Amino acid sequence: MAEARRIGGDWVENTDPSSGKKYYANVTTQETRWTWPDDIPKEETSGGDDDWEERVDPGSGKTYYVNKKTQETQWTKPGTDATWIETADPASGRNYYINSVTNEVTWEKPAGFDSQSGGATTEDTKPEETQPEKAAATPATTEEAAPKKDDKFAKLRSLKSSQSVKEGQGEAKTGPEHSKKEILDGGGHALSAAEQKKMNDINSVDIGEIEEAKMEEWAKPTEEGGLGKFNLDRKGIFGKRTKVTKILNFKKDLIKTALLKLNSSMNVEAVQAFKNVVSFMGDRSTRKDAGGHAQKLMKNTLHAPEELRDEIFCQIIKQVTNNPDPTSTSRGWQLMAIAAGTYPPSREFKPYLMYYCELHKNDPDGIGDLARGVQMRIKRIMDQGPRVNVPTDVEIEAVKHSTSVIMRVHLLDGGFAIVPVNSWTTVKEMHEMVTLKHNVRDGEPFAIYEISFPDEEERVLDETERVLDIVAYWQKTFDDDKAKNKKHDETYHFLYKVRLFLEPDPTDHAAVDLFYVQGVHDVVHARYPTSDQDCVTLGALQVQEKYGDWTPDCRNPLTGNMHKFISKKFLSDKLREQEMEDNVMQVWKKLAGKTYTSRDAKQNYLDYIKAWKIYGSTYFVVEPQSSRDFPKEVVLAINAQRVLIVHPQSQEFLAEYPYNEVVTWGQSSKSFVLVTGNLVRQQKVYFRTEQGKDMNALVHAYVNKIIGK
Repeated sequence: MAEARRIGGDWVENTDPSSGKKYYANVTTQETRWTWPDDIPKEETSGGDDDWEERVDPGSGKTYYVNKKTQETQWTKPGTDATWIETADPASGRNYYINSVTNEVTWEKPAGFDSQSGGATTEDTKPEETQPEKAAATPATTEEAAPKKDDKFAKLRSLKSSQSVKEGQGEAKTGPEHSKKEILDGGGHALSAAEQKKMNDINSVDIGEIEEAKMEEWAKPTEEGGLGKFNLDRKGIFGKRTKVTKILNFKKDLIKTALLKLNSSMNVEAVQAFKNVVSFMGDRSTRKDAGGHAQKLMKNTLHAPEELRDEIFCQIIKQVTNNPDPTSTSRGWQLMAIAAGTYPPSREFKPYLMYYCELHKNDPDGIGDLARGVQMRIKRIMDQGPRVNVPTDVEIEAVKHSTSVIMRVHLLDGGFAIVPVNSWTTVKEMHEMVTLKHNVRDGEPFAIYEISFPDEEERVLDETERVLDIVAYWQKTFDDDKAKNKKHDETYHFLYKVRLFLEPDPTDHAAVDLFYVQGVHDVVHARYPTSDQDCVTLGALQVQEKYGDWTPDCRNPLTGNMHKFISKKFLSDKLREQEMEDNVMQVWKKLAGKTYTSRDAKQNYLDYIKAWKIYGSTYFVVEPQSSRDFPKEVVLAINAQRVLIVHPQSQEFLAEYPYNEVVTWGQSSKSFVLVTGNLVRQQKVYFRTEQGKDMNALVHAYVNKIIGK
């Protein structure tokens, strides 16, 4: 297995597994590049084509090449000019081609391309014993790799990324459907140096000073002044007591009893867990892949007592201490990082584990990066607590390579932001990164939502939730539902949109643009009751914003596109659609020559819809409990000005409660209550609902904002 090679200074040389091409990474600045670093003397090229050995990949039957001196591996035959790699676009399933030298991407097959010698699809991987592992971030190629044909999580492919970036670094990976700007920036605007630093700071962890805490103190018997946690009497109470240096030393054979003093039931689990540890590390023959062993181990110990979790950390320490096999040692540290991102050690054991990692932070061959990764995960997870769900295979792969998982966060207009997330990254931190990527000065009105498809059900995410815990839940849900129904196709993604319809600063153009996009989406998708004239006026403003002034020779942009400007309920048939199109065109023509800029049109659009009582409402279906004047079910519409009770069929306003009339409010797991009136006379209105918490938080946010003005 090819390892990163030091070439001088802080630079290492490695091989991009997608293309087989060498790249260079600075372990201090995290810079990556395809060309030799300018500040490092150029090495003399050793050897030639004779140094290369031809081999056959047993998985695909394709030929690849291994350099006997450097252990570099590549699909391209040495000495040829074939620099194109074929891969599959996960969104469409179509193959596209990447030039490994120029990073050019194209849908068209390059002239003379030979898939047997010029490249391989993303289904193809080199044999495990020769496939190089990344020690640092690779230069940008594709954002997502296509899943294998039998991948039962294919529907979740938009969440998955076989490419990732160094932890704390915001480099994007994107495919040919995106522009060059998006390849560089990963959606949103290009970040300045200060913004990039802020982006890195959001996802970084300050480990702080690590105090010395030797494992001998943890192991020493209590009668000798130690904590007495290790089971030193491993040969029975009458046998010779062993030493901690022997317990925490690599052992090829399986253990017969736990390393720590555990009760009998946990002892059995500990012995079984050790099998998964050594299987992951490759020291025990198994048919299951390494990721499967990691997931099984995490699943079995995620909700276990902390004593058993400490046992797992100790088992891994044992197997990486004086391990004669560098590959096994590296895998052991990978497993340590996976475990540290899944659950914390006990508070008693934390200082010993942190100090053990401190001793290895400068180890070569990627071990130092993994040791720092363990420390970062421990630092965060001690505050966050254990994960809710077992890490996905994508997260496990990222942790193994000390990289971040690349996540796409969508916008309502089809835009997106690509951000790096780690085991500890919260929704709040994701929100901060997306806000930064889209150049929004005030992110308070916006939130990250979970959206399901095809039903388009949405849920605003709690800012304390961990992003990768949410993704793991999506995968588990999909897996469970797919097992019950093979035709199940529900998928999820993250969406950044307006939650609090507060008045944005008009000079915060990025925020105003997002409010405008939200307004258009809500009007076109009939979230507001609108009249014919409303739709015509708003449609004309939208056309003006998009195309500018009408001119006699301009093409009609509405024909065939009316659904983008008008709610479908006003386009019931061709005749009706043509009528609405003609009306919108007439109003658009009248706007010509009035110096309506794109920004003017956006602001006029927003001003128009802000005048509606229902504007910016979040809807909740509830059951009134304190009045017979309401139907059995009503819609509670909460916005920045008031709470409205809306008839679900007629959309008539049955009651409204401006916030200056709301004395207080509250919720339980089954209800939401509003108290209206004044200090002398009050009226309580009860509603049965399971969304009381969300409703309470929304009213609280709006009222606090009003009071704060």
